[in-house]
Amino acid sequence: MARNSNSKDTSNKVVKPTKNIKSAKTKKLEKNDKIIKNNDKKTQNLKKRIEKQKKEEEEEAEKEAAEKEADFELPSDSDDGEETDSELVIHNDIIENDEKESVNKSSSSSSSSSTTQNGHTIIKPSSNKEKKISVDKSDNQRGVIYVGRLPKGFEEKELKKYFQQFGDITRLRLSRNKKTGQSKHYGFIEFKEFEVAKIAYETMNNYLLMGHLLKVSLLTNDKIHENLFIGANSKFKIIPFNKINKRKYEKGRSIDEWNKLNENHLTNLKSKQEKLISKGIDFDISNI
Repeated sequence: MARNSNSKDTSNKVVKPTKNIKSAKTKKLEKNDKIIKNNDKKTQNLKKRIEKQKKEEEEEAEKEAAEKEADFELPSDSDDGEETDSELVIHNDIIENDEKESVNKSSSSSSSSSTTQNGHTIIKPSSNKEKKISVDKSDNQRGVIYVGRLPKGFEEKELKKYFQQFGDITRLRLSRNKKTGQSKHYGFIEFKEFEVAKIAYETMNNYLLMGHLLKVSLLTNDKIHENLFIGANSKFKIIPFNKINKRKYEKGRSIDEWNKLNENHLTNLKSKQEKLISKGIDFDISNI
């Protein structure tokens, strides 16, 4: 039989590959690139969120620090010119009394009579008896002691832990420098019972602690100021003045603020120019 010439011979036909077909490797690479780009965007967004959260936390911390600054404000920081820093006055009085006592002891020891018996020198004690602290003790009165010459690192936590062995502590305050937050190495402790405070004073006065001879005094009612325990029983936070000032000066200013600064600058230049003229100096300060 003769083959039909019109019939197509498909047996020897070659199929050409399409151009849009991509290999599996290129697909994987493109997929990985997309994932990396998405991850980069996510990390950038996460960084922005973290930075924003940090700024908010810092602003809140600065606000809290500014609010709590009043709690640690000493009476001497008032607008009045008079010195009303009660804790500093107590501290200085105790140091002066301690120096006087040491002088009196040295003079009494030199004035005490001595006798010799069987080759041994016997020093007779002087008739001067030590003065006892007279405190107006009433019922349910709480005792307050001053603790001075504290060693470095012995702060609120250590003071409370150490002096709790005598009895219950109601209030405790360590005197600190407001700008640096460093300890001034003296503090005040209020006990629930007066007798406990008296025992703590008698036990710990002139006690050697970490190479420091402690100076402890039992305070009388006239020395206990109403503002003595301001900021007591609270954790001291150092106010970041440097950060606050840095943020204040780096903050963007409005046009009105810039105009005010410019006006202040011009008034300062004018006053300086007038001073120079009054002293007979012919110099134009505006050219500087």
